[in-house]
Formats: sequence, C-alpha cells, structure tokens
Amino acid sequence: MLNDDACLKCSLCIAACPIVRVDSAFSGPKALGPEWWRSAVADDLQETDPSVDDCTFCQLCEEACPAQVPVAHLIAQHKDRHRHHRSKVARLRDFALAHPHWIGRLPIGPDKVPRIFAKAVRLSGNADYPPKSPLSFSPRPSVPDIGLFVDCFNRDYGGETVQAAVWILHQLGYRVQLVPEEAHCCGAAAYASGRLKDAKDIASSTYDALKRTPVSTLLTLNATCDGTIRDEWPRYLGLNSPAAVIMPWTDWIVSHAPQQFWQRLSEKDRKVLVHTTCRGKVAQGEGSMEQLVALTSAMPVPLGIACCGAAGSYAFKAEHEDAAQALGKSAKAALDELDLVPEPESMLVDSGTCALHLHQYTDVPALHPALWLYKKLNPG
Repeated sequence: MLNDDACLKCSLCIAACPIVRVDSAFSGPKALGPEWWRSAVADDLQETDPSVDDCTFCQLCEEACPAQVPVAHLIAQHKDRHRHHRSKVARLRDFALAHPHWIGRLPIGPDKVPRIFAKAVRLSGNADYPPKSPLSFSPRPSVPDIGLFVDCFNRDYGGETVQAAVWILHQLGYRVQLVPEEAHCCGAAAYASGRLKDAKDIASSTYDALKRTPVSTLLTLNATCDGTIRDEWPRYLGLNSPAAVIMPWTDWIVSHAPQQFWQRLSEKDRKVLVHTTCRGKVAQGEGSMEQLVALTSAMPVPLGIACCGAAGSYAFKAEHEDAAQALGKSAKAALDELDLVPEPESMLVDSGTCALHLHQYTDVPALHPALWLYKKLNPG
C-alpha cells in the first residue's frame, strides 16, 4: 500500500472515528492501524488487539488523514491476523457473512431465521434483518447503453429498488443490462471483516463475471460497492476496473436527466431527509442526493450524522449490539434536534443495510433515491 508508514500522529483519524465516540474500550484507528502495522513490520509483532474487530471499516479515518495513510485497510490487515483468535462459531458466522451472495440463495430471508438459532451463531437479537424481495426480471437488450450493477443486497432484498432504477432509465430512453447475470459480491463484506484472501477470491469471481458482459458505463446502487469496484479493486486487490465509466446511479441521473424529467416532479415546500453513508462520503463526497432532491423542488435536509451504525453486516453481529445501537440512537437524536414540521415522510440513503438500520431507529422509511423517484412518478 502507498503511504503505509506516513502517519503523522496528528490524531485526526481518532476525531473522525464514530466508534471512539460510543465505545471507550475501542483502541482507536491510530493504534489499531498505522501504529500496529509499524510494530508488526519492524518488530515482527504477532500480538493483536481484540478491539480491532469493533472497527466498522467506514473509512472515515482515511478521509480525515492529511498524509493519506490507508488507516482502515491497515486495520483490515490487523483483523486478518486476529481472526484466528476468534471462536469457531464466530469464524463460521463471519465466513457466512463474508459471502452475502450465498446467503441470498437460501429459501428464507434473514428475517425468518429463528431467534434461538441466531443467538447460537452470535447474530444480534436487536438488529432488523431484511425480508426477501428478490429481483424478478432481467432485461437483456441486444445492444445495451448502460450496465446496472446488481449488488448482492439489492438482488435478494431490494428487487423493488432495481426495478425502479431500470424503469427510470427506460423512461429516459436508455437500454439497460443488469450485470452480473448471476449472484456475485464485490468483496467488500469479506474485506471489512479482515478476510483478505476471501475478498480477493470473491472480487476476482465478480470481475470475471463482469467481463462476460462488457458495458461502457456501469452504474451502481450501493455506495460501498461503488467505491470497492472503482477504487479498491485496482488499489488493494490487483484487479482492473471493469468498465470505462463507473459511477453511482444517483450521480448519473443528476448529470444526465433532462429538465423535462424533473418538471414531472413537483415536491415544492416538502422537506426530504438525506443521509450519505460513510462509504459514500469517502468514495464520492456528499451532495449528489441533495442535488437530486433539489431538482424536484423539494428541500433536502441532511441528517447530519457520521455513521448510522449499520456498516454492512456489522450491526448483525452480537458483539457489536451496543455500538450499533448507540449510533442508531444518535441518528434518532439528530432527527429530533432538526425538529422538522411536518415530520418527513421519507429519508434517502445509498445503502440497503443503512436504510434498514435508520428506519429501525428513526421510524422514517429510508429509500434509495431511485425508489423514491419512482414512487413520486407513480403515486398510488
């Protein structure tokens, strides 16, 4: 990695870390990342810090670092070293959660798993789990204009979001190819849990699948997948980008939808909550969802939190219940502080698991921008 040993000890990463704020036992990104890495390399340190597993891999530490140290990715290496100290049950659970595209093939959704079984495999008893909502169609135009990356969450639990995204692109006159054709994962879940070899294997399989259906533009529906495919595949996993242009669906619509499209939407005087996820902030920065809302004549209202506590499968693990709950409650506190009148009818968010978590703690329906637009264009 570049800049591995460039840590200035400025502690800006600690100030940016959402877990430091809610867990006093967490050693923090500086200690778990660059400081541990220096000792591991220079002194062949074999010891690990058990609190490393509490890192969400949100990468806000990397965004804050003035020396561009890949703090979160050094922590992922630390996790990889530490995972052999976990219990067999935890390792089995982590292996399963690192392959979400396999879990999606099961006949029942995670929300139907008996709580007694969930407890036995160290799954959280507090988290909301997604119900099955699989993709039920697959357009295959002979010459597609655009490829839409169907991530493992939306393929199995967000079929309505995928259909909405495709419908809007069709309305704008574009031919859409869903890729990959089979269930695959970008590798982010495995990397975040420190399973680096699994992440490389999973990402390589997905890369091969994408090569079988080449497209010039690849739109994404999940901020984590977007950043992983465009930035982390070439930088950390040694894979080339699979398309000439990779960008979030939301950014593409804001840039390409004509004025006539936005004139069909009249949301004047409405206030719409917006939460850009951690990985969305790191990958593309904030602002695209706010722009989208503003183009409908509504007023975007940022929720104003760093991390909601979902962090992919982080909130599904029993040992993270307290931290995930504390961050979820901070989202509710932020909403209460906004004191919006009337109360918002929806919140836009660019991640399915974050949407679940935010809805659980705020009671505001959290939707992907594509689904929100679709519902506005097709009322009732």
